Amino acid sequence: MHAVLVVEGKTDARAVRRVVHSNVAILQTYGTMSEYDIEQLLEPYESEPLFTMFDRDRTGDRLRAQCDALFFEAVHLVPPEPNVEVAETPPDVLRLIVAPYYALRKKDWL
Repeated sequence: MHAVLVVEGKTDARAVRRVVHSNVAILQTYGTMSEYDIEQLLEPYESEPLFTMFDRDRTGDRLRAQCDALFFEAVHLVPPEPNVEVAETPPDVLRLIVAPYYALRKKDWL
């Protein structure tokens, strides 16, 4: 793998998978996880760049805060308004969100 992207659920993972290359590990929190569970989920990928893409809602805010507390190097990608949910964000918009972060390693993301 060349990067790790953490999302909330299956529909988010499906939406993101349409716009990123298979070299990106897409992991799911299923909406709620303890800090311990998040650490366990990400432990095998500790040497990879870490990105998150959570919904713009209370659950997403909580997950971003947890990741900030555990992984200061995490980059948070957020759906732009008026989009609230990652899964409901159009693919072209998702591409624009990830584009600045894979520009240097484009072959790894697309």
